[in-house]
Amino acid sequence: SSADLVTVYLWPEANKKVSQLLEIQLKKGTRVVSHDFEMGTWKPVRTVTIADDGTGRSHTLFVYIR
Repeated sequence: SSADLVTVYLWPEANKKVSQLLEIQLKKGTRVVSHDFEMGTWKPVRTVTIADDGTGRSHTLFVYIR
């Protein structure tokens, strides 16, 4: 509950479950960054796409503020 920033790298179904817990436990203004998958029904304040760096895979970061 004292965190200012939480990072998440889970499958979509797990993100949905975790988002419910985070809504209860996080203080207002906490940033949540999810790697590649959105947090259920949450609306990101920013989405950042990181281009393929030669490994054959790009990444997306979803930034939320609770």
